[in-house]
Amino acid sequence: MILIRADASTQIGVGHIMRCLTLADSLRNHGCDVIFMCQELLGNLCDFLEEKEFQVCRIAIDNQKTESLLQLELNQITNIINQSKLTIDWLIIDHYKLDVKWESKIRPFVSKIMVIDDLANRVHDCDLLLDQNPYNNYKNRYQRLVRTSCLQLLGLDYLLLRSEFTNKSNSPKRKTAIAQNILITMGGTDSQNITCWLIEVLEYLRIPLSIRIVVGAGCPHINKIKLAASKATFHEISVQQSVTNISELMIWSDLAICAGGFTTYELAFMGVPTIVISASDTQLEAAIALHQLGITKFIGEFGNISMSSTVSALSDMIFNSEKRIELSHRGKAKIDGYGVNRVVENLLKEMR
Repeated sequence: MILIRADASTQIGVGHIMRCLTLADSLRNHGCDVIFMCQELLGNLCDFLEEKEFQVCRIAIDNQKTESLLQLELNQITNIINQSKLTIDWLIIDHYKLDVKWESKIRPFVSKIMVIDDLANRVHDCDLLLDQNPYNNYKNRYQRLVRTSCLQLLGLDYLLLRSEFTNKSNSPKRKTAIAQNILITMGGTDSQNITCWLIEVLEYLRIPLSIRIVVGAGCPHINKIKLAASKATFHEISVQQSVTNISELMIWSDLAICAGGFTTYELAFMGVPTIVISASDTQLEAAIALHQLGITKFIGEFGNISMSSTVSALSDMIFNSEKRIELSHRGKAKIDGYGVNRVVENLLKEMR
């Protein structure tokens, strides 16, 4: 049995759950029983996971202290073991607030521990560590943070792309003089409402564009975004929430604008030239790394970029077909789409 500990909320977004869901789907296809354990935070995805027919062990937080939450989670895990009469072969943890203290307390109840991390800012007690990001020093980031016996799966070769993308064969974008079709996706929640700001920015481009905006179910600004889109004078803008065909929208698009989350990698694999505006500190390092690899165009962190500089960057990309084609080819060349298979193979190897 596989137990996954991850959360989603309006504050932390949905990325942790979504990449764990990709892993869970593949593990289930290989015959594994998978259970999620999630806190019931505002904007959680517990119902969504249950709709995907995964069992969810819900953790009611009730403003408890960290120590109480740890004990509660230990109780939940022992209850799962006792009720299922199964061994937890792997505990998979994808959570920026959990570290060696939490992991060492949990270890006696599970066979092996896998950690999914991006930050390399804390010590872990784990048997396998996954960091998919292509940072400059990605091979050495965890040397002092995990045991020497820990298997480290690092870099783009282990990218957890959903089958929605890997099942599609999308060639690099064709050369067009102007990027007419623009896709905007600033994360599942877009807590800072960057989308409304971008609608205002795009109004300074006095050419008609077809713009499709995608937001998640937990976006608190959906009504403001729809209102701003309806008032746009130069562009045709549609707003879509909780889409199930994001890959089709990527195929449609000539250019994307996104936050520096995992969607950036999906866009790169699909060959979509992308402008990145990072929405949080945790996205910044990856956004810079992808820019340096020539996979995306990173223009800065939201709050540190001006409207005029953003207009200039967008205009340059919309009218620069050579640059867009270059980004499209780079993304397709760097990501092969077999990452989840490689990760699952390593997990199953330890269960045989």
